[in-house]
Amino acid sequence: MSHDDEIKHDLECLRLASDLTQLSHGALDPDLRAHCTRMAAFWSGEADGGFEQDVVWNDEPENPAAEASAGPPTVVLLVEDEPLLRELTATMIDEAGFTALEANTADDALALLEARSDIALLFTDIDMPGSMDGLELARLACERWPAIKTLVASGKVRPSASELPPNSVFLAKPYRGAALIAQLRSMAGRIDAKP
Repeated sequence: MSHDDEIKHDLECLRLASDLTQLSHGALDPDLRAHCTRMAAFWSGEADGGFEQDVVWNDEPENPAAEASAGPPTVVLLVEDEPLLRELTATMIDEAGFTALEANTADDALALLEARSDIALLFTDIDMPGSMDGLELARLACERWPAIKTLVASGKVRPSASELPPNSVFLAKPYRGAALIAQLRSMAGRIDAKP
C-alpha cells in the first residue's frame, strides 16, 4: 500500500468513527469522540499544527538494517479499552500484514500472553481499567517474556525513556496510522536482531 493509500485508508477509518459518533448521538465516550475529531483534523491537514508526533525510545540501540525473518505474519497483541479505537487499529494492523490479537484490559492481555507463545509485539494504551495500567503490563511482559517488543501509547501520559521497560517505545496519541505501522514494522525488524 502506498503512503497516499495509507493516508486515504486512515481518513476513511476516521470518517467512519466520526459517523458512528454522530449516529450514537454522543453515546460514545467523550474522550474517544474528542480523540477521533482531533485525529481527523490532524490527518486531513486541517489541524493548526498543535499536534506533535512524539516518540520516546528507551536506551536500547535500534538496528534499522535488521529484517524480520520470512514466515508467518508477526503477531501483535493490541490492548485498548475503547472498542471503536481498538477495532480500527486492529484493522490497520491486519491490513499491514500483521496478525492482530485484541484485548480490552491488561488482565485480558496477560491471559493471552500466558496462553500463546507466538506474540512478538505488544501495543498497549497506558490508561485503562483493570488491575494494572499499560505501563505496568509492559514492565510485566518485559520481565516474563523478554523477547516481546512493546509499543506504549497515550494521549494523557508521556513517560520518559527511563520509565519505559527495555525493548519499549512510546508513541503519543493522536498518532497517524502510517506512523503506527512504520513503528511496528521497525520493531518487527528488530525481533531477530542481535544487540
